[in-house]
Amino acid sequence: MASLARGASLRAARAAFRSSVAPFLPRVPARAAASMGTVAMSCGNGDFGRLGHGVAGSGDAALGLSADRFRPMLGLPPDASVRAVSAGGAHTAVVTGDGRVWTCGLDDHAQLGRATTASAPSTTLAPVEGLPEHDPVVAVAAGHHHTLCATASGEVWAFGRNDRGQCGLGPDAPAVVESPAWVAALSPHHHHAEPHGGVRRLAAGPDRSFAVTRRGALFSWGANDEGALGHGGEGRTPPSSGAGGGFRGGGGFFGGSFSFFGGVFSRLVAGRGDESTPRLVRALADNPNARVVDVRCGLAHAACLDDRGVVRVWGGGRLG
Repeated sequence: MASLARGASLRAARAAFRSSVAPFLPRVPARAAASMGTVAMSCGNGDFGRLGHGVAGSGDAALGLSADRFRPMLGLPPDASVRAVSAGGAHTAVVTGDGRVWTCGLDDHAQLGRATTASAPSTTLAPVEGLPEHDPVVAVAAGHHHTLCATASGEVWAFGRNDRGQCGLGPDAPAVVESPAWVAALSPHHHHAEPHGGVRRLAAGPDRSFAVTRRGALFSWGANDEGALGHGGEGRTPPSSGAGGGFRGGGGFFGGSFSFFGGVFSRLVAGRGDESTPRLVRALADNPNARVVDVRCGLAHAACLDDRGVVRVWGGGRLG
């Protein structure tokens, strides 16, 4: 009976949501809708073309089209079906049913994956070239300036800014990855990741990344400010200041000021130690009751959900 009640409640919630957004959706004739696939829609801040609504006017105004109602994103084929979508710092990534990835928005660090030296923003969705054709993409995650793609076989590809190792390509990778690159360390055939299965979920923060495998393991890499990667005291680079609070003054007003700012600085760098290669979050891997099924990433913190419904969080907590 409880399951039936939950099902009825969920159906009611879905109906309420559909009725609440209906006034904001475009009206499409029934005949046209029958020949259309799934429509990707967006609203909000349209700077740099991140909404994919195209251009209007000229100059800077053409790249700053904002929308207070959902509007279709332009550039997808008419019969495309949208499988996944992710909004980054100033770019958007969409996965269609055929396993292709489409991007629009800012491209100042190659986060659109176009393999071109041009850094002009794109105001409509266009396909990413260089991803494997034999292994369709099923999930995508957009960070501030980088993008991650997971394929049906569990492989991961990355492109965009990599100055903090957020693409996961190792210490010798360039600071900007201009076209999709294979993240070998997460391959289900790699000796490091093989016991955990291929990747099924992704999350991208400003300059860090997370991956959940099919067997419930969590990997993280990139910037580790405030311990946001979840590796605890295992960081490869020790904190930049001691436990006493960083810079200290000699006394009086200036001493107190320096001591205060030193304390703030020490919290900011706590756990600092960027990871350029995906690394297993050991605290979860060693817990037999923590089989991770999903992960989310904020500005300086992250959270994961396990198959028992337990949520775990870590990272910066100064603002609650």
